[in-house]
Amino acid sequence: MELYLFDDKGYIRAYDQGKNEWYKVCPSDQVNEEHFFEHGEEDLNNIPYVKLHELSKDVQVLIYTDDPEVEELKLVIEGEYNFLYDLKNPQLLTWTSDTSTTEKTTTTVFVPKPQIVFPSGDTDIRGVHTIQKFNLIANEAGGGVVRVIVSVDSGETWMSFKDSEWKELEDLELETVKENGMSLDELNALTSEQIEELRNGSSTIRFAYYLEIVNPTDVAETDHLEMVVDLYGDWVEAEEGIDYEGSYDKETRIVTIDVLSSGNYKVNY
Repeated sequence: MELYLFDDKGYIRAYDQGKNEWYKVCPSDQVNEEHFFEHGEEDLNNIPYVKLHELSKDVQVLIYTDDPEVEELKLVIEGEYNFLYDLKNPQLLTWTSDTSTTEKTTTTVFVPKPQIVFPSGDTDIRGVHTIQKFNLIANEAGGGVVRVIVSVDSGETWMSFKDSEWKELEDLELETVKENGMSLDELNALTSEQIEELRNGSSTIRFAYYLEIVNPTDVAETDHLEMVVDLYGDWVEAEEGIDYEGSYDKETRIVTIDVLSSGNYKVNY
């Protein structure tokens, strides 16, 4: 059994379900086991959110357990709004009759909501002739989910490769991206032909990522994205004596070029 009281503004407070209001139990420094039995709340989710919100930002949540063997206490508040978000300096206190206990430790575990991570801008690929493949370095474990969508028009439209073709996402709602976004294997398996079909001559590209975990032990994370590409070449003037040596025979009118460095060369004359 676990029971909850609230230490707020110098008093222990409890919630009266019938009157729908808070009341003072005792001064903060006088709380004991009997106060939990008589006034403690068994389930914080029975207290309306609006009433929890009436507590100050310095409130402390006190938890009592009658199990002397318990090693872990969980404070679970369900729903979209959690009054703990508003606390300025939250503290979790435990009551014990064991006077020999000098130290206790707490571990905070939370599960973030699913989210879509969008880039702040485009990746410039003007110098890229052909994208051979993508290689997203990421990690999924347990119930973790990573999905990827891509845009080649600065985020005006977002695309995913499904059922052997590129499809535009109808919207960017969480469920839409989760259901229609590419998995790690699907993204990394794209061929050069499929990528260039999407690119269609675009000089920019950007990626967005859907991340979700269900349990604290799940993993859904991305590290970095690699692209294997063929670049457009640039001609750079070769340096005589380092890259080549040249000679001209006036009698035969033959120009001889000896190449000293590896690479592609062209001769203008």
